[in-house]
Amino acid sequence: WTNLVVGGPSSSGDGLGTAFATPYTVSVLPDKGVVLGYGEVLATNDSLTLATSQDLIVSLKGGLEKREVVAYDDLTMTMRCSADKGQIDALFARGSPYVTFRVDGVPSLKSDALFTDLQAVDAVTNETMPKACAAYPSCILASMKGDCCPQPSGVKHPCCSGSLGAQTGEVFSVALSNGQAWRLYFSSPVTLTWDSTGAHTTHSFQGVMRAAVVPSNSTKDALMLDAHAEAYATAGSVRVTVDRAKDPDVGIVAFDWQVAYLGSSIPRDELEPALLMLALPHHVDALVADASIGFLDILRYRGGLKGICRAVLGSSWRLAEPLTKIGFTAPRPLKEQKHVDAIKKQVKSDVMRPAGETDKDAAWICFDDWFGNAYWNGKEAARLAGLALVAQEVGDDASFTSAVAQMRSILELWLEARNGDPLVYDATYGGLVTEKGLYDHDADFGNGYYNDHHFHYGYLLHAAAVAVKNDAGFAAKHRRALFALLYDVASPGSGHSLDSVDVDARAFPRARHKDFYAGHSWASGIFFMGQGKAQESSSEAANAYYGAYLLALSLGDVALADWCRTLLAMEVRAARYYYHMPVGGEVYPARFADHNRMVGVLGALSTGAQTWFGPSPIYAHGIQILPVTPATEDLLKPPSFIAEDLAFLDV
Repeated sequence: WTNLVVGGPSSSGDGLGTAFATPYTVSVLPDKGVVLGYGEVLATNDSLTLATSQDLIVSLKGGLEKREVVAYDDLTMTMRCSADKGQIDALFARGSPYVTFRVDGVPSLKSDALFTDLQAVDAVTNETMPKACAAYPSCILASMKGDCCPQPSGVKHPCCSGSLGAQTGEVFSVALSNGQAWRLYFSSPVTLTWDSTGAHTTHSFQGVMRAAVVPSNSTKDALMLDAHAEAYATAGSVRVTVDRAKDPDVGIVAFDWQVAYLGSSIPRDELEPALLMLALPHHVDALVADASIGFLDILRYRGGLKGICRAVLGSSWRLAEPLTKIGFTAPRPLKEQKHVDAIKKQVKSDVMRPAGETDKDAAWICFDDWFGNAYWNGKEAARLAGLALVAQEVGDDASFTSAVAQMRSILELWLEARNGDPLVYDATYGGLVTEKGLYDHDADFGNGYYNDHHFHYGYLLHAAAVAVKNDAGFAAKHRRALFALLYDVASPGSGHSLDSVDVDARAFPRARHKDFYAGHSWASGIFFMGQGKAQESSSEAANAYYGAYLLALSLGDVALADWCRTLLAMEVRAARYYYHMPVGGEVYPARFADHNRMVGVLGALSTGAQTWFGPSPIYAHGIQILPVTPATEDLLKPPSFIAEDLAFLDV
């Protein structure tokens, strides 16, 4: 929801951008209110765009003046919108088909489309109240012209197809001229007056209001929404556990929502109605089907750009993530001596320094004006770490020693803040940023504003893991800096610390870049993004959690290693669903998928086949593969997709 609080295209700090909270686009505009959209996905050969329509606008009569975030957690965010005559708390819960509002004032409803009908729905019979006049085909056209539509004082002309201008109840159906149908729910009876431009209550209302689009505009969907409108999420948390006694290679990711109830007179069973939420395609594949949840075969909402959602009943989800068993080396050793000899020859060539240089001269990159940032330095350190592991596996001791020495010459400068652009701790947002980035948001790929930290530091973490694995003294000397670097991108938050480490995981946001609901990470930091949050390289994101896992393993922290393995598993699963487009895949429209096979940049509001650095297909495919490590094998499964991708690229 960064776009709702940071600077947009017109001025700094305005927060007038659009975010996405499945299944709605969301913006909060002072001159309008809380704007909800349920737009179509527009597909071309090269891009997907989620239409950011203004389908339902919720405000107070007289408008809103101030906005502030008053609560947030892993799965929800609440924004307070206030004015002299009241306030609205808009509660956005990821995956909720309803948007919930706590209202103190006179709520108003508008739309960019016309209101063509608004009717109270009988809470007992689920039938709408009688219409006030006969319906004729010309009525909607006349309504659009403004000369034949319901007014607050009643129906203006008998040709109108509409309900009474004033409707009383707790449940209302709204029809819009764009073809959408919405449901409104109130915690106590209200009277709504309406015309083609919108609606508002006749008196001040203190209570809870909920709004939901009816996805198929069908009676079945509407009735199912009615049946579960009572239960709403007020907060959400994500817990990760690995039961090593039961299965050390499965991570359980638990979504737990705190639930409140509308308190209306809508009939229900003796038991409180179950919370109704929406699962994205990758959730459905991982959800543990136990007694705590139930799947519905109706309410097929679009999940934005991520395919069709599945409706799920239950306030506690359990997702099972198979954890990687791959460590520092590939799962299968080399068998043929000719392969060993060829690789040994190549490693020696790749590790060798230019004539006249020593291993310590590798540190030049730490002071270079262009390459001296965490990204390029991290890449070089990780390259040397990979070569060291390969040299170790093929028995080339000299190349192993040289590669480790060069790698350490880079790492130690960063860990001791002796490089040209050292890392410093930012107490405002809780993170390690480069000194240049702290004072220039464009420097170091936006590092000071938290762009791409997992990309940058993932390489350093991988290299550090190799250094620690091969030298306990390195770990002892740099332990504090190593944990700080790991926590910047993979902090487990509260509940985890080692007595011997004076770096508190709570000094850093929990898994800074990870979107627990989407499964993957977002690379964009505290910048306005026209496409919403975005991430280019799924493979570099996976590499960050792979590097963090290896470092935690080398440091002997099994619980932290399991946490990082679970973050890696989530990233890999999401990449397979939302970055890879296999033949016959069901997430993306065939027009886009068959023309590309790989996503270039994944955004919340738009997704394209191009990368930030060019439109060539090989760029998009390459950026979703590099860096190649032993963990790449997990990322690019199944083998059939690799074959399809190679055929697509004609390689």
